[in-house]
Amino acid sequence: MTATPPRPPMTARLARPAAAATDRLVRSRLLRGAQGSRFAVAVAAARTLRHLDRATDTRIDPSRAGRALLAAAPHALGTLAGRLAGGCALVSATNGKTTTTNLLAAIVRAGGQDPVVNHVGANMPGGLTAELLARARRGRVTADLGVFEIDELWLDHVVPPLLPKVIVLGNLFRDQLDRMGELDRVAARWRAFVAGLPPEVTLVVNADDPRVCQLAAVHPSLVLVGMDGVDRDGPAEHADIPDCQRCGTRIAYDGAHIGHLGRWRCPACGDRRPEQLHVVARDIAAGGLGGASFTLVAHMAPGAAMGEAGETRVTLAVPGRFNVANAALAGAAALSLGHDLATVTRGLGSSPGAFGRAEELRVAGRPLTMVLGKNPTGLDEVVTMLTAGGERIDLLLLLNDRDLDGRDVSWIWDVDMERLAPMVATLTCGGARASEAAMRMDYAGVDPARIEAVEGIAEPLARALARTTGPLVAVCNYSAMLDLRETLAEQGHTERYWR
Repeated sequence: MTATPPRPPMTARLARPAAAATDRLVRSRLLRGAQGSRFAVAVAAARTLRHLDRATDTRIDPSRAGRALLAAAPHALGTLAGRLAGGCALVSATNGKTTTTNLLAAIVRAGGQDPVVNHVGANMPGGLTAELLARARRGRVTADLGVFEIDELWLDHVVPPLLPKVIVLGNLFRDQLDRMGELDRVAARWRAFVAGLPPEVTLVVNADDPRVCQLAAVHPSLVLVGMDGVDRDGPAEHADIPDCQRCGTRIAYDGAHIGHLGRWRCPACGDRRPEQLHVVARDIAAGGLGGASFTLVAHMAPGAAMGEAGETRVTLAVPGRFNVANAALAGAAALSLGHDLATVTRGLGSSPGAFGRAEELRVAGRPLTMVLGKNPTGLDEVVTMLTAGGERIDLLLLLNDRDLDGRDVSWIWDVDMERLAPMVATLTCGGARASEAAMRMDYAGVDPARIEAVEGIAEPLARALARTTGPLVAVCNYSAMLDLRETLAEQGHTERYWR
């Protein structure tokens, strides 16, 4: 017999209808077009909605209150952001923007500032507005500056109302093709908004990505960031190698490290990765799940508001080469905001990263590490990280196919899972596409006797724990990561990610 789930507390049962009623109020004609004192009322009502959502003791939409306020007052995002004395810093990329944003926020805090941050990854206007209204008090926003990650397709929309001081352009990898389309479409939109940026805005750019580096090259205030060293002759097999944006010739490489990132050059027109970068990560040690370290070298950037030059050794709690790249970008952004290298070192060293991204939790008395792999490049880096330690692992592989992920999950066949197969001691597959994940790992060479596939989240988690006694690694795509994180919260193992 299936156990009857416990009834939620009375406050939670009352919060749900109250939240629905408040949502209707904020969106009603009574507050529509709110200005002046009516805008203050709309903000207060939206803040109440946000509080009620979080009191329901169930899964929520973290952006709902922000979307409701924007429905009442479309100017709300710009109005609230305009009350931040220190302005805004924005981060966008297909991979790593949540981690980079949280690392940058940690540096800012280490420097004595109080940022408002969309730390849970709600990165469209509703999510940004929800974070701002949560800090709104009596006509003020009680934060020094905003540190926001931005969805790649929304970046050009939010730059005008936010008027950022610094924008980080991280990378463009193939991701959610059914939503975003081909990468050149996103690159074209970024190129258009960069062309219209005021010169006083500093662009922090991943120079190892040819698309990003070339589209940003026209801007006068650039901070160029990269990794020193390569580990392969050319891009990974699944990499989306771009054409040169100047002449249309396919980009060539003198070495690569992550996907199509590396020492790129155009064999026709001669454009290439700049030799002199302003911030460089070198002497990288990034093996296994135990964190990473590197030397951050900073040079002054002409035309950009860079801080001091010098170098520092950085130790990260988050593992992997990709997080070294994220940390270098966050450090460069912090230097551009006026922080010094000592603050960068303290902030990066103190940050646990972002929830669900190499986050370690205690479940049934043992460690469970959650790792996000949401597209071919990201998952390939996860494979690199998991195989670097040389130890066999008990693996929980969760694969969903929701709109947040992209309905087409065939991308998992582009990842070199064959490298991981010899390291797998036990494999439990879950999510809506558990059977697809199991088939991929079977073809990769995992012994079928070691594979178990169960759809859903809670049941595969229970099965994985029952089959093993030591540490467990959970590799998830995006919505599966959220589902697992909430399942663990419902079971009492951790706080909800949006608290």
